[in-house]
Amino acid sequence: MRPNTLIPPLQIGLGVQLHHLHGSRALVDLLHSLGFCSSYHEVQCFEQCAVSSQGTDLSGVSDGSFIQFAGDNVDHNLKTLEGLGTFHGMGIIGAVTPGEKRSRPKRRDTSVNANQISTLGQIPVLFYNSPKTEISLRYEELQDFSLEDVTTKLDLLWKVSWSLRTPRIGWSGLMQAVSEGSFPGQSTITAN
Repeated sequence: MRPNTLIPPLQIGLGVQLHHLHGSRALVDLLHSLGFCSSYHEVQCFEQCAVSSQGTDLSGVSDGSFIQFAGDNVDHNLKTLEGLGTFHGMGIIGAVTPGEKRSRPKRRDTSVNANQISTLGQIPVLFYNSPKTEISLRYEELQDFSLEDVTTKLDLLWKVSWSLRTPRIGWSGLMQAVSEGSFPGQSTITAN
């Protein structure tokens, strides 16, 4: 393979994986010097291009899909004496069910910088203003349901099945085995 003619997928993939797992520039540079992975600069360029190509766009989600968002924060280096060099970040993912296969090519762009990435990752916060009308509460008698809900015993059934010589299945496997009806499909995850 000649250098600078193309970006080999195995080498860039190994470099991105090493950087993700260990966060070590020295390790990526060492393996690059031996010809096993791409350079640290190329790994950073790939990561910045991947972030800038995704953004917060969820276009193409079909009607009737269920979207669930989950967010969490990260704090790094908080206990410093002077309070400098700390980091607070927020990440959000969206799970779309049923999942849709989306494939966007990642264009190589060396001009992507941190300011462009920070503007792409912003999600506007919209505040809900409740209507000013008064809503009265109504209390009604509950109907007496004589039918017992069979799903209340599923947890006990799952624990009893462990003692049997059947293959062990997890809770989600048991729910799949006893559920009836159509399944909407596997979810896809979109990280923002």
